[in-house]
Amino acid sequence: MRPEDGTPDVSSGTVPEIGVAPGASPARRAALVAFADLLALAAFLAIAAPLIVSEDAGLARMAVVVGGGGAMLLLFFALGLYGRDVLYDEQVAGRRVGIAGAIALAPAIAVASFSGPSADISGAPVALGLAVIGGLAAAFGLRLLLLKATGLAALRRRVLMVGEGRRAQRLTAFIRREFATEIAIVGSLPLPSASSAPPPGRDPGGSPDPERIAAFARTTGADEIVVAVDERRGLPLASLLRCKTSGLRVRDDVAFLEAELGYVDTTAITPGWIVFGDGFARGKFDRAVKRAVDVVASLILVLATLPITLPVMLLIRLEGPGPVFYRQERVGRDGRCFDLVKFRTMRVDAERDGPLWAQMQDRRITRVGRWLRRWRIDEIPQALNVLRGEMSLVGPRPE
Repeated sequence: MRPEDGTPDVSSGTVPEIGVAPGASPARRAALVAFADLLALAAFLAIAAPLIVSEDAGLARMAVVVGGGGAMLLLFFALGLYGRDVLYDEQVAGRRVGIAGAIALAPAIAVASFSGPSADISGAPVALGLAVIGGLAAAFGLRLLLLKATGLAALRRRVLMVGEGRRAQRLTAFIRREFATEIAIVGSLPLPSASSAPPPGRDPGGSPDPERIAAFARTTGADEIVVAVDERRGLPLASLLRCKTSGLRVRDDVAFLEAELGYVDTTAITPGWIVFGDGFARGKFDRAVKRAVDVVASLILVLATLPITLPVMLLIRLEGPGPVFYRQERVGRDGRCFDLVKFRTMRVDAERDGPLWAQMQDRRITRVGRWLRRWRIDEIPQALNVLRGEMSLVGPRPE
């Protein structure tokens, strides 16, 4: 065990004991929590069913329990309550459970209040509403008890690191700083330097047995192997291939960060990674859908903010002379130049001596402009640029 970071080492040929219990796969973890949620929701709906449905309507009571519980479970899935981020963060889970309750209460009360007599429902909106609230609270409480009983360590993704150079150290530090509750680094396999060639007939990893890495991965209960080496020459390809064929996921550090954490390590990518990676090519259908989303969302934004933007335009005009809108030339896709539109927040002569970055307590900013910047209202006119096809709601920042 290394004293500086607590990461197990196998350079001595022995496998130390790991203090993290092996965890189930992410799908099994989510299924376990979903089953607990379903039990809690169904239990409260079963308690409320006699208050909603008459005693001689057994099928209707069962429909309340099965249909209501299933509908709530689907709502939980739609809100991402079984994603990895929610499983590790109680505050995020609590907020989303609250959103689920707000969404479910209105249709639940409507069903209890306005169902026809053929459904044999006597109309007890309060009972059904309390059942939904109680079921949500029980599901959240059961989730916390389940996570506490199993331990968050058992739910973390278990990663075996291959490599000990600068990239491996940077990735390890990043994971432990930003994702300590989501990812556990269960071990590290050092590799010989590229300058020291392996003996003939031996695995580049320093062992004649290509099962070396796979065996250590099984011992530590790793979910996947991340290769983070400064120099790819001398990689133990036979061992990594054996891990791949045995069902373990094997990725390099850049692909791991991009796929799992939504983060691209710009200091580690190479021109080859950019050339052969996807992400630049978009089909006609994708472009059409993106453009449609841009147009619809921009129209909604423009219409929804009219009660704000119209008074803002009047206030800018009343504060002093000058245009309501500020235009600045920007460069967009394919090098096309266009005028970015914002509400003017500075004096007319603010750039008399040339463009300058805004500063704290910038005296060039008007009184109305300071308020507009604080609430980002000055950015709203950019929806016009989106409608004209010069910008997109999601994409690179125009410069």
